[in-house]
Amino acid sequence: MTEPIVRLEPNEQEVVVKQEDLHGYVREIYVAAGVSGDHATTMADLQVETDVRGVHSHGTRQVAS
Repeated sequence: MTEPIVRLEPNEQEVVVKQEDLHGYVREIYVAAGVSGDHATTMADLQVETDVRGVHSHGTRQVAS
């Protein structure tokens, strides 16, 4: 049997994080790197939303912590 295109359950290797928690963490990383608060919020908005939409290659995995 092939794996479905969309999985509704995380696999054992995935970690599920609340969207607002991820947003705050990503924003903090940008601010710590010297990005202004407004720009950090915008980047976190875009990258977390991209993760939520399932395009992980362009989401928060691009943030180096």
